[in-house]
Amino acid sequence: MDSAASATGVEQNDRAELISLAAEELIIQRASATFSMLELGDRLDTSRTLTYAYFPNRDAIIDAILRRHIAILEGYGLREGGVLDGLATRERMVQVAFLYMRHVEEYGALLHYILREVPKVIGLSRDVSGFFARMLLANARCLRDDLRLSPREALLVIEMVSAIPEELGRMLRRKALTGDDARAVCRRLVENAFDTLVPSTTPSR
Repeated sequence: MDSAASATGVEQNDRAELISLAAEELIIQRASATFSMLELGDRLDTSRTLTYAYFPNRDAIIDAILRRHIAILEGYGLREGGVLDGLATRERMVQVAFLYMRHVEEYGALLHYILREVPKVIGLSRDVSGFFARMLLANARCLRDDLRLSPREALLVIEMVSAIPEELGRMLRRKALTGDDARAVCRRLVENAFDTLVPSTTPSR
């Protein structure tokens, strides 16, 4: 590949990244991933046609956003062979909460706003949706086995407990808490939630 073609490729990647970063800002600002290509073009102060030159539709932009954040989450250790492997379920829940709290602190509740609208409003590629499905099911299986929950109950527990690191992450983002305080509160609340759900060994009367 000659230098001119290489430079063009870099420029295209840079523009695509600028578009996806602008979309992230729009999602955070609106607390919703249901933006239009016209709205995104207005935010970039460019035409909708130029946006379509890099992405065929909104879902492709969101897919690109999630690919970037999957790499970030994997960098945190949320992957096979990462920091969660071998942990007991109680500590696994705490560590997952820490990772999510860190992400919310750094990037806002971006994942929440996007994933709550999948698949009803947003369609994702198989590998992107598969990453989040694998992470969710791995945690649900641990809860199901340790707490004797049905698969549906385990997923509901994850949804409820995720509100803890999400809110603490928002508070960290606003500088309303220190990192040490947030981690202490997060651990205490997640552990209490787990302990409350542990099946009783006391015989029923």
